[in-house]
Amino acid sequence: MGQKSISEILNKLMTQIDQDHENMQSQIQEAQKMVVEQVVEHLGPEKDEENNLNACSIIQDMFETKEFYNILVSKDTFQQIVHFATAGVDESSKASKTSSLTVLNQIITQHIERIKKKEGSKDEQKDATNDEDDDMIVQQTSDDEKDDLSNPLSVSS
Repeated sequence: MGQKSISEILNKLMTQIDQDHENMQSQIQEAQKMVVEQVVEHLGPEKDEENNLNACSIIQDMFETKEFYNILVSKDTFQQIVHFATAGVDESSKASKTSSLTVLNQIITQHIERIKKKEGSKDEQKDATNDEDDDMIVQQTSDDEKDDLSNPLSVSS
């Protein structure tokens, strides 16, 4: 993690997942969880600034994959990120706080976007139901029209 080029390779390996390996899915998920936990540890204050920044960059790229997002927002991982972001000044470093806060901000932003998408799809379903109701036309005749219909000689204009 201390070298940008190595962290970029790790990032590519982690985010380029081949779906053809269905039979190894549980092993892949365990490996993903282990790697995510290790990357999150690199946000910690005991790591240098380069490690913090590279970990932050990898985590931000991981948000685009549903599996990684779910791991990142799991209780233990999320609590660790929050701990790094909110640690006291004497317990943390500026780079660790900045990187952790960046990741925390992205988690919150992603969460809000997912809620909006869910609400948007619910609204679309409601609108579709309402549109079906709107398509139904009820023809009613007024009292004047009833009189006109009873008198075949009357002319409506």
